[in-house]
Amino acid sequence: MKKFLFLLLTLSVCAKAQSTLTDAPNNLVSLGVNYLKLDAPDATGPHYQLTYTRFIKDYRLALSVTSGYFESNSHINILNDYYINGEFRRRITGDLTLAFTPIRTNNNLVTIGLGPSLWHRTDKTYQRIDYTLTPNGEVTNIIADVNNVKTLDAGFHAKATYSHTVTRRLVASGQVALTKFTGISVIPIIGFNIGYKF
Repeated sequence: MKKFLFLLLTLSVCAKAQSTLTDAPNNLVSLGVNYLKLDAPDATGPHYQLTYTRFIKDYRLALSVTSGYFESNSHINILNDYYINGEFRRRITGDLTLAFTPIRTNNNLVTIGLGPSLWHRTDKTYQRIDYTLTPNGEVTNIIADVNNVKTLDAGFHAKATYSHTVTRRLVASGQVALTKFTGISVIPIIGFNIGYKF
């Protein structure tokens, strides 16, 4: 009898959680910042994102469209305390994610998904830097072999997100993701978002 009552209580709690999610808003717009790391060791920094998510099938599935911006500038030390403007990297990112929700309760949601990625890549990197050093230690006649790249990279990504509903409308979430393009190392991403449901 006790086992039956415990099972009945458990089922009622689960049913209540599902009904709460069913009545919850199905659209979410969020702003976030991620820590993004490219293949170069100095190409790290904030990656700003805007995401629209549509929950379907009573929150069993989530479809998200994300756009983002990343920029990295570095200085190159060619001699002692002499620096020149270094390498520049910029990414304008776009991702489409289809995710399922293995865990969904009144206030907590875990989504795991994957999808295509299309990123615009702008890179200015140095292949070689030559210079002349004067007798008094000044650097002159700097000649740099610069490699400029502007292209679209198509690939795919996988993402896991944990979301906590602070109020009925306000959502805080954390995410980790891996993005892969042909000929480019896997790009790890970890970040935090604040969203609004409607």
